[in-house]
Amino acid sequence: MKDKPASSVANFRPAASAGNSLDDETAINSFSLSLRASGRKDKTEETYIKALTYLQRFLVAQGMPPIAAVTTEHLREYFNSMYKRGLQNSTVSIHYRALQQFYKWLVAEGEREDNPMVRIPPPKVDEKIQAHYGNAEMEQVLKKLPPASRDWLILRNRAIVLTLYDTGLRAAELCGLRREDADLRELRHPTCRSLRSGPCT
Repeated sequence: MKDKPASSVANFRPAASAGNSLDDETAINSFSLSLRASGRKDKTEETYIKALTYLQRFLVAQGMPPIAAVTTEHLREYFNSMYKRGLQNSTVSIHYRALQQFYKWLVAEGEREDNPMVRIPPPKVDEKIQAHYGNAEMEQVLKKLPPASRDWLILRNRAIVLTLYDTGLRAAELCGLRREDADLRELRHPTCRSLRSGPCT
């Protein structure tokens, strides 16, 4: 089935199975509460709600139904608009996963009989090897952070760089590291096998 232009899709009436009286604010707030009640992390909730907000703006601008009552055609138009704006597949994928969870939740709550995302395949995201520092580059960085410096900021930054490089800790894990978390005698941290041998697992 070919996608219809936004002008014609805007005039579509939701199918009977998608009939829904939830307004956008109620739907978003209820979904947000459900995420928090299920123990989802704040960042996950923020990402999901942001995706819903972007969809809502698009639907309003196009004169389409509320987010809880859209059809597959409306969502196809939305994803198509994202690609036309030049967004990467990886970015579209984040929105796709958020909306997928939202419509699954609507069905589970009995607010819809169908899930309009079922017939929309997820974006293909190519695996990318992230750029990383090699030994020569690390030596250049460390030359700017001499171990014999009397500047405590330089010593702190050197410790941060070496910890990240030697252990594979993520930036968020390092930021959350407390003094009592690390065993300085054994050079161990709960997230890592060893601060000597790395990387973290």
